[in-house]
Amino acid sequence: MGQSDEIRRKEGDTYGLGLCLDDDTLLGDGIVNDVEQHQPSTDAGAAKWFDYGLQLLQSDSWEIAQGAFNRCLGSLPANDGLKARAYALRGYALEKLGNHEEAISSFRAALDINTNTIEAWSGMACALCEMGQLEEALSHSERACQLRPSSPPLRYNLGNLQMRLGRSEEAIAALRETVDLNVGFYQAWVNLGAILADSGDYDEAIDALQHARNIQPDSRRVFTNLGISLFRLKRWDEAAEALQRCIQLDPDVGRVYIVLSWVESYRGRNVEAMEALNQCIERDLETARAYLNLGMLHSRLGNSAQAIAAYMTSLQVRPGYSRVYPRLGREYYRLGEHDEAEKTLRRAVSLREDQPDAWTMLAELAMKRGDLAEARTCLTAALSHDPLNVDANAALGILHADAGERAEALRCFRVLEEQDAPQAPTLLGRIYPE
Repeated sequence: MGQSDEIRRKEGDTYGLGLCLDDDTLLGDGIVNDVEQHQPSTDAGAAKWFDYGLQLLQSDSWEIAQGAFNRCLGSLPANDGLKARAYALRGYALEKLGNHEEAISSFRAALDINTNTIEAWSGMACALCEMGQLEEALSHSERACQLRPSSPPLRYNLGNLQMRLGRSEEAIAALRETVDLNVGFYQAWVNLGAILADSGDYDEAIDALQHARNIQPDSRRVFTNLGISLFRLKRWDEAAEALQRCIQLDPDVGRVYIVLSWVESYRGRNVEAMEALNQCIERDLETARAYLNLGMLHSRLGNSAQAIAAYMTSLQVRPGYSRVYPRLGREYYRLGEHDEAEKTLRRAVSLREDQPDAWTMLAELAMKRGDLAEARTCLTAALSHDPLNVDANAALGILHADAGERAEALRCFRVLEEQDAPQAPTLLGRIYPE
């Protein structure tokens, strides 16, 4: 059970899509723009209400902005060129208020008037993304980029959607184009760093995140992503420094304590590792996961009783947490409590079948009681989810070798040999006994 089990990919601390005005201003992100607001008189014309609504959008006053655009639309003639944009910006206000369906209706009204209303295409992409309709959101985002290919925020949104869809290469390309268009685009650098790290290109990720850090030196997201990338590169001291800085900036990000605990453990500072997890628990941040990692740490230290206690607490906090059961089953196995181990491991694979370690341990238990057919079934299940699993290939290879099934045993041996697995020579000796 290694670090990759609990510090999973796609854990970057990233920014989401942003509603983009025609001047490439992104709305929101927690930054209230200092825009002077002058409410028009009740008899003011549509243009003044439009300008007022725009001011309100730029100062994050979404509900009042919606009302202003309603006033604007109520006094505009049907053929006025401002009407499409007023519908689009009313959609922005509605979207910021979380009224996705109403926002989409407003965006569609804008496009019915003028199919080239970029803010409507971009806003529709954001609304559809929030509703989980990612492919449709992507097509709207692509249309916005076609209409204004030189817009950094529109390209940024496109990259974010590709990232959400798991299309790493396309996301990286779009985000690189974004920072080429605007080298000072902080959010794009952060997301580029996160997706590069997700793709395993940690050195490039760190470079992108350093660009973001130069723009915003005290960014929590920069230090979170830097810490994870440095952790992956086994640069423990630098990773610890970045993660500790993140905690100083924002002590309420649970994953940071989780990663820091691994970093401290790999630095040989197990007391500090436990302290990080206990801080996470005390702050009620990802509590079930923190207890799981606490159990894993105790297990690595050979403290089975403490590990079991931590795993059981994790399950109390989050019943049915499938990641806990294989580890809990392993501790019971180590203590010789085979019946409890079997029960726990069966629970693991009933919750989630794609847990090869659980299947492999079930095979070990079956072999101990002499049920070789069941052992084969379990090992086959393990390899169906992870064909390169070393332990499963080694165990199944020995079963094949002992049964005189040389061809099948050699297939398992080749998998081990390609990975330089230490079990390979033992299996080869069983295939070709002296």
